[in-house]
Amino acid sequence: MITPENSKIEFFASRSPGVITAAFETFSGPSDYAVNPKRVHVTITIDTGSVTTDTPDLTKHLKTADFFEGSQGTRKQRLESTEIKAGGEKGTTHTVTGNLQLHGVTKSITFPANDCSKPGSDNSG
Repeated sequence: MITPENSKIEFFASRSPGVITAAFETFSGPSDYAVNPKRVHVTITIDTGSVTTDTPDLTKHLKTADFFEGSQGTRKQRLESTEIKAGGEKGTTHTVTGNLQLHGVTKSITFPANDCSKPGSDNSG
């Protein structure tokens, strides 16, 4: 099971005058990694209302309908992997491709991730 106790979901965005780090604090989902590590599949439900940044005003703005609060008032969004490959950017252990559902629209995204069960890896990704 993927939870905030054993994982983290972060993202970075450019904003003048620098880069913003943000994270979601509430999410969960099953992973079949323990069953068959070569055919990993994950589905994560993210509570987008749990978004946090290092800037309180930005955090508040991200929780509005302009960003993560859905037009229907829903805060639960879903990410389902379609492919997980070994190796990734900047030393990450994997590259994940999946379908992210946000505001009722599903788009394919690709991002680096770390297998936190491996020695020397951290919980980023």
